Amino acid sequence: MLNSISNPWFPLWWVMVGGSLLAEALKIGWVGIVAFIVGHWGCDLGWYSLVSLSVAKGRRIMSPGIYRLVVASCGVFIAALGMFFLLSGLDALRTIYRYF
Repeated sequence: MLNSISNPWFPLWWVMVGGSLLAEALKIGWVGIVAFIVGHWGCDLGWYSLVSLSVAKGRRIMSPGIYRLVVASCGVFIAALGMFFLLSGLDALRTIYRYF
């Protein structure tokens, strides 16, 4: 839950994609809404279960040093990606405000 809430794209996804999917589901009625929610939560559960299983199995397959290296590498990649998005956003803002 914290992962979804802390994701900056979460509200944007619900406004753009989730809202339209819910509107389509509402055409069927409450059964469509329930089916959408159950399907959506089922997909979330399946995905996060797969990720969790992969991490648990990966820990057993790799040596502790290799596992820490993989996790640290993923952390560095995510931090670099975050920095890229931050700088790209700032550059876009700079470009927008240049015209005002």
